[in-house]
Amino acid sequence: MALAASLQTLCFRLGIKSTCISKAMEFHDLLKTHAASLSALRLQGSCKLVICLDLAARNAGITPTLKDVVRMSGMARKSYTEAYRVVAAILGVEERTSLRALAVQFGCPRVVPQAANILQRYTKDQSSDVDFGSSMFLCAALFVAARQEKIKIDSSKLKERSGMKKSMFDHLVGQMQKYITSEDTNFSGKTRSSMKRKVGLMDAIDAQIQEDEQAAKIAKLKEETEDVREDKKHRKDNNYEEWKKKILEKAKQKP
Repeated sequence: MALAASLQTLCFRLGIKSTCISKAMEFHDLLKTHAASLSALRLQGSCKLVICLDLAARNAGITPTLKDVVRMSGMARKSYTEAYRVVAAILGVEERTSLRALAVQFGCPRVVPQAANILQRYTKDQSSDVDFGSSMFLCAALFVAARQEKIKIDSSKLKERSGMKKSMFDHLVGQMQKYITSEDTNFSGKTRSSMKRKVGLMDAIDAQIQEDEQAAKIAKLKEETEDVREDKKHRKDNNYEEWKKKILEKAKQKP
């Protein structure tokens, strides 16, 4: 009864219809089963109630004024927004997105298979009542896969998109990091190393061709130089013989 009365008061202050109270109470009860997941948020006082009522109102097509709900929660605007997204993700009522859509948005679509595999392995070891299709898990898996592939992405915006605090996001990333297998490592490593080997081999072949061509040019130039020398020498010898022959002929002609 006390919970219902508190929600009734909040509805009045926020201008929300009292028909949203039952849904807000349902959300509040569901959160009790996720106490461990919420511990990092450290929600105090009426914060949890305000978020649940906000979610219930939006679920009913009512959009409360952000300024009012933030004021009633007693939190800073950024902290409330982050807490709202995390609670929405835990309850599975957030705006849906996909891993591929996120990857395209952040310019790393080729890591989708790796991110999906990492998320799948992580999901198998976790509680089944958690919505792993929420953006918080998708963003973390995408971040891990992109870092594994050494692809630069806007990590600040990705963390903001996840709706989590930096410390929580980093913690989730650390957990998912453990689910990178040799398959993921070999895939990326093999791709990069094979490309490096291919490039290295082509560079070596190209260098050898250039070296052979240069050697051929030098040999040809040397040969041409020798031919010129031989030709000059031959002409010089011929000239000498002709000169000698003329001198002898002139000597014979003298009385």
